[in-house]
Amino acid sequence: MKPYLIGRKRDCDVVIADPSVSRHHAELVSSSQSEFLLVDCESKFGTFVERNGEWLRVTTMRVDVNDRVKLGRHETSIRVLLTSLQPSHAPSENENRAGRTIIERNPETGEIIARRER
Repeated sequence: MKPYLIGRKRDCDVVIADPSVSRHHAELVSSSQSEFLLVDCESKFGTFVERNGEWLRVTTMRVDVNDRVKLGRHETSIRVLLTSLQPSHAPSENENRAGRTIIERNPETGEIIARRER
């Protein structure tokens, strides 16, 4: 089970360019094709999972692909984070970090933009 690092720093598997996201914010650990463990990496603004319409701050929580999450103020879903890793949702152990996706918010429109880094 390889953990995938999520954060603002360029060495992360999923880079989120949002000032409320810590450099190394959280890890997503695969426990099966559809279940994952979301682990906060002592982030400054917290990691949250939506349950019954409320945001719960978590340190470690079992999540599935349909769960909504907030990393700092950046709201997304486990599914979006997984597709940011690579299209197959199952990166290989030997994969290098080239080709990862950087998720940014357009400062003019507020739209979320995902771009591949080569």
